[in-house]
Amino acid sequence: MLVSSGWDEQFPNSHLRCLGSDASDHCPLLLHTNMGSMSKSRFHFELFLPKFPDYDQVITESWQAPFAGQGAFVRLDGLLRRLVKDLQRWAATRISYSWPAL
Repeated sequence: MLVSSGWDEQFPNSHLRCLGSDASDHCPLLLHTNMGSMSKSRFHFELFLPKFPDYDQVITESWQAPFAGQGAFVRLDGLLRRLVKDLQRWAATRISYSWPAL
């Protein structure tokens, strides 16, 4: 997607999302232009996290839990979002760092 700087200034909180399609290698795009304030911090993976002994277990449990999303892209997006939340919750019990809420 291409936008002008004027459009970007008018819609600073816009978000483009790929929707899944099982029938084609193309997928529809959904553009949200009224996302409100995007003040949430992004998740940043920390290199020391895999050093914790139960790290692999958290990843496995989160990734294998049932998810009902339709389409490959929607499913992947949902699984990754859930994994981020699970890692944040888990890391908060292991270290004193306060993870930003999603």
